[in-house]
Amino acid sequence: MDCAIEIDRLQTPHGLRSPICCRIAKGCMTGIIGPNGAGKSTLLRSIAGLQKKTAGRILILQRDLDAIPQKALAKTFAYLPQQIEIIEDFTVSELISLGRLPHHPVFWERLRGQKTEFERDHKAVQEALEAMHLEDLAQRTATTLSGGELQRVYLARALAQETPILLLDEPTAHLDFKASLELLNCLEKRLLQQELTVVMAIHDLNLAALYCQRLLLLNEGQLLAEGTPETVLSPEILEPAYGRQLKRIPHPLCHRPQILPCRAAQN
Repeated sequence: MDCAIEIDRLQTPHGLRSPICCRIAKGCMTGIIGPNGAGKSTLLRSIAGLQKKTAGRILILQRDLDAIPQKALAKTFAYLPQQIEIIEDFTVSELISLGRLPHHPVFWERLRGQKTEFERDHKAVQEALEAMHLEDLAQRTATTLSGGELQRVYLARALAQETPILLLDEPTAHLDFKASLELLNCLEKRLLQQELTVVMAIHDLNLAALYCQRLLLLNEGQLLAEGTPETVLSPEILEPAYGRQLKRIPHPLCHRPQILPCRAAQN
């Protein structure tokens, strides 16, 4: 499988103090797992070019990250951070439309004019609205939204950006179980339709096992393991990061591994 991102001996001042080497496959959903403080967000920010590094290099689609101009980066990947800044007087539709700026710098100036030359942009915004089930909220302002709704809006903006790579930092953090499944189903559908590459930090090991083809396990800034969920999600491999009280069982329908705490398993 082709490589979308190659990380070679990466180190940062904080978060990733041991050299990290790994390859992230193109057209796959890769989950970065690990406890709080493991370095998941630092790794994502490094890939996005937002984190200072002390050593190593990152290749994005075989190009050195440091040599890619900012305008080209904005067409290469969309990054959704954990902390979302609310633009108070923007509607949901307008927020999502910001994802089109890398393609047409003057798009925002003419957005409300509905110019025909921006038909592709309006279509991308509408598709993103529908993908995240936000049609009914399109004219609501950001300040009237719940945390989960706002998370869906900003993911829709990332989808509207139409980049080959999505970098998502805890995209399900503010979502309930149903909304989390809808979001991950949407990403999976987009991945299959467009050969999208998704890299996301995710706390829920069981959702990661169900939706990710590959996993990177981090702990205290070190890469402990990488591979398929079947390989990485074993109690022995997870123990240094999560402790010993874990039990692995197969999912009854798809047979992907599921991780239970021992107390819950015993009950």
